Amino acid sequence: MKKRIKRYLTDLAGISLIIAAPLLGWLPGPGGIPLFIAGLALLAINNKWAEDILLYVKDKGENFAKIIFPSNTKYQLLHDILAVFLLLGAILIFTFTGGLILKAIGLSLIVLSVTEFIYNRDRIYKMKRVIISIRKNIIAFFKRMF
Repeated sequence: MKKRIKRYLTDLAGISLIIAAPLLGWLPGPGGIPLFIAGLALLAINNKWAEDILLYVKDKGENFAKIIFPSNTKYQLLHDILAVFLLLGAILIFTFTGGLILKAIGLSLIVLSVTEFIYNRDRIYKMKRVIISIRKNIIAFFKRMF
């Protein structure tokens, strides 16, 4: 009974995140993509079909990132400069404006800047190993709890 409740709650959380993904997809920055992947990850705990889809999305996402962020040093430098300018723009917006919409744009610029910085120069792949080990620890923690 306890396992069944755990499975239902995990699947419900995964489905909720997948439903929320398109609702937040219009926001600047990564939008609903992380929510969609997190929802698939939760569904993959109990469902083989979700695990297969998650592996496919991860594989295609890495290929897409390689196209956007090539290993050419000139392009890498341009991406780093773009990230700095986006961050500076966000700081200027937060410093000199007071409107709520402009603050949201500034926050979006920060998210976009951090995304630009992390994906450039294969930094994401270095961080990926750390994230996978943290994910395994979290899953093990919840398995012990329930």
